[in-house]
Amino acid sequence: MRDDELKTERDLYRTILELAAAEEEVEPFLKKVLELVMTRSRARRCFVGLGAPDAEKGVPAAWWTIHAPDGEEAGLEMRVSSTIIRAALDEGETVRTFSALLDERFSQAASVRRTSIESALCVPVGRREGVIYLEGQSGDRDFITRCEDSVRLLAQVMAGVAWKLLHPRGEGAEDPTAPYRARMKLETFVGRSSALRDLFDRVERFAEVESPILLKGPSGVGKSRIARALHDHSKRAGRPFMAINCAGLSEDLAWSELFGHVKGAFTGAAADKRGLVAACDGGTLFLDEIAETSPQVQARLLTFLDDQTFRRLGDTTQRRADVRIVAATNVDLDAAVSAGTLRRDLRFRFKLEIPVPALSDRREDIPLLMNHFAQAMAERHGWTLRGFTTHAIEAAKQAPWPGNVRELENRVEQAVITSRGYGGLITSGMLELVAPLLARTVEVRDLYPLSLKEARRQFDLQHIEKVLERMNGNVSKTVGHLDISRGYFYKIRKSHELQSETLP
Repeated sequence: MRDDELKTERDLYRTILELAAAEEEVEPFLKKVLELVMTRSRARRCFVGLGAPDAEKGVPAAWWTIHAPDGEEAGLEMRVSSTIIRAALDEGETVRTFSALLDERFSQAASVRRTSIESALCVPVGRREGVIYLEGQSGDRDFITRCEDSVRLLAQVMAGVAWKLLHPRGEGAEDPTAPYRARMKLETFVGRSSALRDLFDRVERFAEVESPILLKGPSGVGKSRIARALHDHSKRAGRPFMAINCAGLSEDLAWSELFGHVKGAFTGAAADKRGLVAACDGGTLFLDEIAETSPQVQARLLTFLDDQTFRRLGDTTQRRADVRIVAATNVDLDAAVSAGTLRRDLRFRFKLEIPVPALSDRREDIPLLMNHFAQAMAERHGWTLRGFTTHAIEAAKQAPWPGNVRELENRVEQAVITSRGYGGLITSGMLELVAPLLARTVEVRDLYPLSLKEARRQFDLQHIEKVLERMNGNVSKTVGHLDISRGYFYKIRKSHELQSETLP
């Protein structure tokens, strides 16, 4: 590509990104970008379709259209080639034809013959979320050469907003958690998964129960927030809510923190201390990591759960407090009982249990959580944020997340800080995640900004590999079919091998 052509393509890339940043609504953004591509390509028709293909009509159900020659929106599927579209979606690769009427792949298709389609270009959007489809003017042999790079670039940018185009409005109707949010004012809980719906159902049913409640789940899933929700939606709302992490507390310190102490009860006890139980009278006390308490503290907890009485450390006076206990653990309490680290009678006091799902059990909530954390941080600091690349979202959805929601939040906040030097666009690398399909293609390394020279090299590599496969590994047939030199063939493949060796 000549220097002037490269500059033109970079200008196009910059223009598309500027449009994406300026437009809050995706449909106006898409129309402006399509008009830009139409101007550059001088296409006869330009359509974009998103969503799974309709089984009967063969085209994606959701269409955005400009410059249809007859000026009609209805019956769009009658004016495009569903055969070409299916080929692009099935293979996940760009389909080009200089004359569909003479191309043996499409010449017998009814749509091609009916509308006399000549040159056509169809580029998949994202991971087959849809297509961009263009047709050239009659006799315009340079149509595909002139516009293919621009259309591919458009498809790359569009992939990041495809889900907004598919679900622009009314998502709440398909949200299984919506009824609980409305009744319980749970707007701060982000997600739409059935696992989250089941969690909300138990929170709602157990909120008014006075019995002790046990929250079970791995670290980082948000057990403290669930404990707070139980309090906020109970008759104790408005009364004190207090929390303590029992892990790592010595016996005396745990007793002092929970039940208080009198002056001189231990070294350093210079004054009486009230303790959380007394301070929480009428409210809810959340005991995180209850299995980490000592046997002596467990005995005191058992007494309090039985009759709501307690004794401060170093004191002989029995006191009383009306406190509901919500406990949490990330270990198997039955196994702890068997191991002798947890009292059996204390275990049986927690008959009501609420399992809090791990992030791996609600992966469909990950993109919503990512956007929530990123937007919250950007708003706190007044930063501009463009969002996440498609590869970043896919990598996050496939990551194991041993630290669950807490780990995801920390990663996103760090990535938001890093993205400030890259125009506010967050990549999988900024999240310290490996993008999916990394072993199969360099394209999904998710580097940003991606130079057009590198993008062109990646496209050439993918096409060469596909043809080589179809030629059963025969290099001579491959270079002959592609009309390229053996030197260029080996140069492209060698560059891929060198980059693969340096990948993390």
